[in-house]
Amino acid sequence: MASSCTCQNGSHKTDMYNNSPGSIPDNTKFETVNLSDTTEIIKDSKSNSQQNLNVKTTKRRNICVWSHDLLGVWHPRVDICKSFHQDTVTTLETPFGNLPMHVHDPQKDIWVSRRIINTGSFDKDKIITISKFMESDPTLNFIDIGANLGTYSLSFAKLGRKVIAIDALNLNVQKLCASVNQSHFEDVYLIMNAVSSRHEIVSLGADDNNFGGTFIDQNADYIKSLKGKTVSGRHYSNISTIVLDDLLTLPYIYLFTRVFIKMDIEGFEHKALERAYQFFDKIFVQGIQIEWIFHRNKSSGQIIVNFLEQHSFVPYNPKDLRQLRKSSMGNWPTQDVIWLRK
Repeated sequence: MASSCTCQNGSHKTDMYNNSPGSIPDNTKFETVNLSDTTEIIKDSKSNSQQNLNVKTTKRRNICVWSHDLLGVWHPRVDICKSFHQDTVTTLETPFGNLPMHVHDPQKDIWVSRRIINTGSFDKDKIITISKFMESDPTLNFIDIGANLGTYSLSFAKLGRKVIAIDALNLNVQKLCASVNQSHFEDVYLIMNAVSSRHEIVSLGADDNNFGGTFIDQNADYIKSLKGKTVSGRHYSNISTIVLDDLLTLPYIYLFTRVFIKMDIEGFEHKALERAYQFFDKIFVQGIQIEWIFHRNKSSGQIIVNFLEQHSFVPYNPKDLRQLRKSSMGNWPTQDVIWLRK
């Protein structure tokens, strides 16, 4: 039986920040978008370290991608996943079983796509760590902010949880659409926007050979300095931003009352939290994994710490779940930090 995705008919005008989970009117009309069968893509086979990568032209099903504009309107974007693409398909190994995954050309995306092709995973240990919390609480769903190709999103969709996956780069969203399609996941909701502290149009800076390193090129000199020579000044596109509080106005947010979050948005994590007070007040967040490397010994790191401490979170090393001391935050020996609710 074909999968389907439910999109609201037309745009969704929101009463900004006044909606809460469960506040969607009972008489809201929805349009069911048919996800008819698409061209079958043959998975790659692995023999020792040799991969047989299959590249095939694939027609996307009409998965529902949502985008938020500067007027406070959510638009269903079925066009994002409908076009034809040349895809590289490999196998993603998750704690809950394997599944087909659409990735970028490994010659053009050497850090994520190539690693998934060669090893079957990316951030495997961190996904396993979060899995412990997800499995221990069957009511938790997952929000992936900076989803990239969706290694986290697809893993927890495979667990059977509902997932919101947010990414600013259409090239990533298209690949994630195809992966969701092929596994017939019905509870993965895609959003194509950048995340910041205000609503505006921003340029997406390119990190050469690393689609996952795409960043908002705005006051980004420090981010560029850490990336070094991999930033050549190219830009992918312009995109409108959302703030995290905007998620409260999504027509399906009532499905996400209890969540675990992963946030990896290339140095803009503190900006995202600056406009997340209502979100954290209305949604129960069990934990949040945040990329830390851009915030070590920076004022942005203090903004993150202050916000999460104010909301009763404690920092841990994702490698061994050892609690981290705030007094030594400048020397936290980890690229990411997991914050857990007290």
